[in-house]
Amino acid sequence: LHNINLKNHPELVNILNKNEEKTELLKLSPESILLKWFNFHLKAAGYDKTISNFSQDIKDSEKYIILLNQLNKDICKKEEVLNEADIKKRADSILENLSKLGINSFISSNDIVEGNEKLNILLVASIFNKITGLKPLNEKQKKEINNLLMDEDEKEERMFRVWINSLNLKNEKD
Repeated sequence: LHNINLKNHPELVNILNKNEEKTELLKLSPESILLKWFNFHLKAAGYDKTISNFSQDIKDSEKYIILLNQLNKDICKKEEVLNEADIKKRADSILENLSKLGINSFISSNDIVEGNEKLNILLVASIFNKITGLKPLNEKQKKEINNLLMDEDEKEERMFRVWINSLNLKNEKD
């Protein structure tokens, strides 16, 4: 999860809505970024539902299927899997598709069906880290993100200096 941020994945600016600022991504936790990313791909697939959590909202595997199909249509055949009524078999199919993408799953189909939030977050993070499905940035966008990140680093450094100075630490030589 620690790699899921704008600094490591500047292409995340592509998931922003038109009225959102890039700085908003800097404020989001990795889990919130994953939710936003997941919903971005659901919308891009023409799917009208969204997720607001990694437990109840995805335990039927339907949204996982849509996500994986959006990321790689050749591997995940959504019609076949969505026609399966047994949600346990759907979850098994998700895990099979993940292995085709080279994602080693540490989660079981029962964990998906039971809506184990922590394990599902880690699974989505593994998918994200393997394949974001986001367009690379052009040079202008890269420059904007670098400037934004540099500004944020400078702000953090300045806040740290103010905090250190506020402690009134004295050098032993003084």
